[in-house]
Amino acid sequence: MEKKKSELVRITSKELQTVYSVKGLRENYGEVRKIEQSIESDAPTLSLLVNSLGTSKIENYIKLWIINLMQSLDLKRTLSENQIDECAFLIVSTYRSMKVTDINIIFNEAKLGKYGEFYESLTMSKILLWFRMYEEERQQAWEFKSQREAQSYKYNAPRNNKTESIRDQKAVVLNSKDLNQLKNK
Repeated sequence: MEKKKSELVRITSKELQTVYSVKGLRENYGEVRKIEQSIESDAPTLSLLVNSLGTSKIENYIKLWIINLMQSLDLKRTLSENQIDECAFLIVSTYRSMKVTDINIIFNEAKLGKYGEFYESLTMSKILLWFRMYEEERQQAWEFKSQREAQSYKYNAPRNNKTESIRDQKAVVLNSKDLNQLKNK
């Protein structure tokens, strides 16, 4: 599954239906349950999928997630077909930087009740709120990761010659006797 970031990555329709499907994600990325793990995963972003397969296929992909959620919850009031279409459009157009593992986490956390009670209904605003909340958490995780990497670099970075020469100069301390001997020579 590992893909080099520098190479052009293309996702096929078959991969989308198998590797990145609801079932496929559980099998291939089942260990990815937290935002930090998703950030580190090699899973594709929605943007990459759109570039590879087109917007309509990825909107259909998101619709499958929404339908799976509705079937799992056995709610009295669910989304209409038009609402599902609109919700998928808004998710794909707004959250293109999210990876498919992020989508998996959001819907699984919703099923587990992280985003609150359903009260026998599912609305577009509820789903979009989950994405907004998750995106905020994701931004905080990215910031923390970036700060951690900067700190690591700061303490592990090689010193430049100017810094080393100053350090060396401070290490050579002449006492007054040594200084007088140098003057007399």
